[in-house]
Amino acid sequence: MVHINKMSLRRDISPLLGQPFRRGLGERATVAILVGITAPVLAMSIALGIEVSGWTVMKQRLQRAADSAAIAAAESYMTGASAQTAATYGAYLAELNKVTGAPTRTWVGNSTAGTLSDNNISVVVASGSGFINPADTTFSVTVQSPAPTMFVGFAFPNGITKTISTTATAEIAAGTGTGGQPCLLTLQDYNSGTTVGYGISVSGAAVLNANGCTVRSDDGISLSGSTQIKAAAVYASGAIAISGTSSIQAANYAASEPQIADPYASSSTVQNGITSAGTCSGGTAYNQTQISQTISPGCYKSIYIAGVGNVTMSPGVYYVTGNITVTSSGRLSGSGVTIFSNGTLTISGASPVTLTAPTTGTTAGIVYASNNTGTTSFTASGAIAFTGLLYYPKGAVTVSGASTNGTANGCGEMIVKNIAFSGSASLSGNCSSYGLLSYSALPSSSTAALVQ
Repeated sequence: MVHINKMSLRRDISPLLGQPFRRGLGERATVAILVGITAPVLAMSIALGIEVSGWTVMKQRLQRAADSAAIAAAESYMTGASAQTAATYGAYLAELNKVTGAPTRTWVGNSTAGTLSDNNISVVVASGSGFINPADTTFSVTVQSPAPTMFVGFAFPNGITKTISTTATAEIAAGTGTGGQPCLLTLQDYNSGTTVGYGISVSGAAVLNANGCTVRSDDGISLSGSTQIKAAAVYASGAIAISGTSSIQAANYAASEPQIADPYASSSTVQNGITSAGTCSGGTAYNQTQISQTISPGCYKSIYIAGVGNVTMSPGVYYVTGNITVTSSGRLSGSGVTIFSNGTLTISGASPVTLTAPTTGTTAGIVYASNNTGTTSFTASGAIAFTGLLYYPKGAVTVSGASTNGTANGCGEMIVKNIAFSGSASLSGNCSSYGLLSYSALPSSSTAALVQ
């Protein structure tokens, strides 16, 4: 019988297993140690990746909130809201998209530009800062929010904060107006909120000839009796009322159109000229009833012409603090003349009046301008002819005589508060050679678009 010693066998075969067996045991231990060391780092890296991905999602959400807020603010402004109201509307929409606002918003600015602050929301309204057109108005909305830092905090024991911010800018781009060049524009009820009156009324047997141009009222238009309006187009913001045998002869005419603004409200030449008429000093009250005389440009307290008085105005600019009256058989004429007045203009009797605006210089195309709120009247049986722009935006005008602004191919435009025709009149919008403003009878269709 053979006896085998187990302990002796282990010792005997151990050399046969050699170093590989012992090395395998050591490597497995090393791997276990490395896994134990790197596992937290790997887990933290994965967690950081998830957190950073969350930041990306948050930025996308904030960008959508800023985009919608900027567009909303711009569209609110387009409907007539002030800059502050429009900015507030944009901030409110950002809050609806879960951007944290403040209990009370603050505004620094005016009706057309400024900055609204609302905790994590800022809305900047700027005029004359467009990308599409430098004159456009822009609405820049910046929104921000604290970002979660749960996992990042482990890597920075002293603490860390992360704020995500994004900005969107919307621009109001004005389109091109249509409707043709107005040779008659009445501004009654502009921006009053109501258009129940008539800015233009034609009665009796009067005929208003608007040679190749547009007749435009920011209120309504009324025709009664056997009257006519002949024009390229006729537009009213209120109603167009036609009664009797009256008619409108125009390729296009329509009521309930949007109002248009006074194109000369921001003209420094016109507005400063009218202001100067009220402040000029040293002038005399000119009164001529008997003889023919030529007068020179300058400052006058008033001008009164009657009887057989025949007055010729030399070319230039006249500033009249008070009223201008031509009555009885008085005559007034002048070429290259601009009159700025703080009073009214009254022409009556058998008085012929012929005034032509200059074609060059700073007052080119302006024949008469006044901000008086009284009534200017043309009731003369003599011929009345104005070539250029007659500007009377705050007062009423009555026409019962035969009045002509321009000729069939000339320049004759009127901008008044309201006007009543019981006598025939002619107008013309062919004023390009006189340097008058070109504007459209129908307002442009503005659009709001994201530009940044």
